[in-house]
Amino acid sequence: MDRIVLLGGTFNPLSRAHDRILRLAKEKTGSDKAILLPAADSFLKSWKGFDTDEILPVQTRLKILKAYCKRHRNTFLETIETERKTTCTYDSLVYLKKKFRTNSIFFVMGTEKAEELGRWKNADALLSENRFVMVRRNEDDLKTIIEKENIKKHLQNFRFIDAGKETQDISSTRIRMALHRKDRKTVEALTFSYVVKILKEDNIA
Repeated sequence: MDRIVLLGGTFNPLSRAHDRILRLAKEKTGSDKAILLPAADSFLKSWKGFDTDEILPVQTRLKILKAYCKRHRNTFLETIETERKTTCTYDSLVYLKKKFRTNSIFFVMGTEKAEELGRWKNADALLSENRFVMVRRNEDDLKTIIEKENIKKHLQNFRFIDAGKETQDISSTRIRMALHRKDRKTVEALTFSYVVKILKEDNIA
């Protein structure tokens, strides 16, 4: 049975940190396949609180992720959330486990998600029925994270990794800020040349 890591998120846009986290998660779980699961614009607005002008066009975000998948073997783009086939992480995992015929999908998340897990739809079923890789971010204290009720209750379903200090200053937010300033040098440092090329093609960079 295949082991797969699933990285969901805004990818607004893809950064070098996304790539490093995905590689580390694959190594930690012994997975040879990866899935990228971009969130719908409605999620970015309702849950993340983004304004419309803070969100890159969905077609641009998907074009970038398709380019990433072409460059990485056994990496797949799933658009079930942007197409509204599923509307929450629990339903997406049910769908993907059936599609890929495996129960070994590891959902990757940052430690900043620990505070909000209890508010996710079908939270208890989500945490009891699935496996997770939690990535330490911003020097969060893992001991404190592990003691949180939702994680402690389902600790056997969690694996933890540290993405390293080099990812702490890399974020999609910083890329967008640099784009706004027309700071091409910073954009190129935080993401990949083919991402910059696509952003230029779509009149964003």
